[in-house]
Amino acid sequence: MRLILATMGTLGDHLPMLGLGCALQRQGFSVLVACNRAVHGLAQRAGLEVASFGEGLGPDQAAGSSSHWDHWIRTPEKVVWNNIVQMRFLAQTQELLALLEPDDVLIGSRNLPLLSLIARVCRCRWVEVGLNSGSMIDYELLAKSRMEAHPWQLGLEKLEHTLRQNLLGPAEDPTDPPPLLRLHAVSEMFVPGDYPQLPCHRTGFWCFEDPLWQHWSPPAELVTTLATASAPLGLAFSSQPLVDPLALLENHLRVAELLGQPLILVKGWAFQGLESSNPIFQHPSLLAVDPLSFRWLFPRLDTAFVHGGMGTLAAALAGGCRLVIEPFGNDQFLNAKLAMQHGLAWSVHPHRFDSDQVAALLAQASPLRLAQAPASDFQGIDQAVNLLCQVC
Repeated sequence: MRLILATMGTLGDHLPMLGLGCALQRQGFSVLVACNRAVHGLAQRAGLEVASFGEGLGPDQAAGSSSHWDHWIRTPEKVVWNNIVQMRFLAQTQELLALLEPDDVLIGSRNLPLLSLIARVCRCRWVEVGLNSGSMIDYELLAKSRMEAHPWQLGLEKLEHTLRQNLLGPAEDPTDPPPLLRLHAVSEMFVPGDYPQLPCHRTGFWCFEDPLWQHWSPPAELVTTLATASAPLGLAFSSQPLVDPLALLENHLRVAELLGQPLILVKGWAFQGLESSNPIFQHPSLLAVDPLSFRWLFPRLDTAFVHGGMGTLAAALAGGCRLVIEPFGNDQFLNAKLAMQHGLAWSVHPHRFDSDQVAALLAQASPLRLAQAPASDFQGIDQAVNLLCQVC
């Protein structure tokens, strides 16, 4: 039996699936990961076989359209369905159809459309995976309560109808087989109870890091900073693209100056290539480091500033440092809301960031860590594998 794990997007859409793939491979399954070409190196370092799926998306591509990830600037209501979007979804569907064989099990992330139709056409079984707090919301039920459907919903419905006609024939029963399982890779605390939810198994977070960190040692500069300074602040936005990363960095450096603490910047997608061209990186309060293990870093921080992506947020919660979430789009708003409700973090509007106010908040707040999620919330991959072994 072969398991095809399919996902697309940024690192937050890939790392959990790669972690699941590694765990399933250790159980003896044959695993193929269909994913973004820019992530192939990461998957191969983890020992996984890969196939190209969807458009390549790495730091360079994301930087060219960074406003697409900033919903304060470009709200989802402004996103249009057009022929380019339709052709992209059609190409993705065709890629999966070409990969799958009748005895395969397709394990697809919920941000991929038409999974049930694809599995039916290929006569294979399938599993649906939700990777963030909002991914198991029953959007079909939610849509019925709205006056008008979003253009993307209408566009997808039209595309699905066309594909059914072409692949199954006009007289075919439109009912697809249900998934073997629905797996939700979050803890119960990150379930928005005020939205209708699909029936699923919530496993806890799927935490996985680049295998590079297994034999990694911190650079001397970082060791010195941690040894000689009070617990530093950290800025870690991972693969979140930013429209103006230097302005954001200046705001956080101001907080560090006011508190008299160093700021460690982990150079994610938004800060790659900027260091050599801007004098701000020579600031005495700043230490910019290449991507590193969040599992190693976060326990050593006083406070981490994060964008609220589920992977980075889960790693920060496991590390136990104080958290300030600055959400830009997608599930980050919901993640920030739920984290605040449970006393796990503070949240700040990233475009209304007032350095003086943030510094005052951190200076006055208790030096104790905020409430932490229980340890069982970080063992989600083990729980998911146990469930999959029962049905595969």
